[in-house]
Amino acid sequence: MNGRILVVDDERSIRDILAQVLGYEGYEVSTASSGGEALAAYRTRASDLVILDVKMQGIDGLDTLAQLRQQDPDVRVVMISGHATIATAVQAVKQGAFDFLEKPLDADRLLVTVQRAMEHRQLVGENARLREGLARATDSRFAMVGNSLRSDIEPVLALGGAGVHVPYHLTWQHEHVEQVPHDQPRFRQVATLGELPPLLPVL
Repeated sequence: MNGRILVVDDERSIRDILAQVLGYEGYEVSTASSGGEALAAYRTRASDLVILDVKMQGIDGLDTLAQLRQQDPDVRVVMISGHATIATAVQAVKQGAFDFLEKPLDADRLLVTVQRAMEHRQLVGENARLREGLARATDSRFAMVGNSLRSDIEPVLALGGAGVHVPYHLTWQHEHVEQVPHDQPRFRQVATLGELPPLLPVL
């Protein structure tokens, strides 16, 4: 199956034709004759795409669209209508419709729109999974670095203004500790900060 599609139209002939065309392309199609029936069907089992008529008795298409998006903000909806104006199409898109098609529907254009909607849903899902995986990997890496920092910190004294000793905590000291006899003061090589000397005694 290429995905699940819910067709919502109060005209049975439209529902039957769309179900036949989409089913022939390998989609799993269910139908609803009203906005209320569509909301109940989607609540029971979400679809990958909803094809929704604008003009219907009871809850019209725009109200159904709004309630569908309350149930599922990521729902993909293609609005269809034979009597809608440009203002209606613009309003539908503003409310979150993926696209708007005029009746009588052209089969080729319908199938292209359906394919685009399915691909868009898949891409959004893949991006969400990638972001989630990246977030987990980043959190894990920061946790490892944090543990390393806590176990690797060693104090250093540096001369500040007026001869005041200012403590610094550096985490890369193992690469810079000078090897000297144990009975002599040890010194660590550090990067020069202002007028700090290159070799500083270690407490």
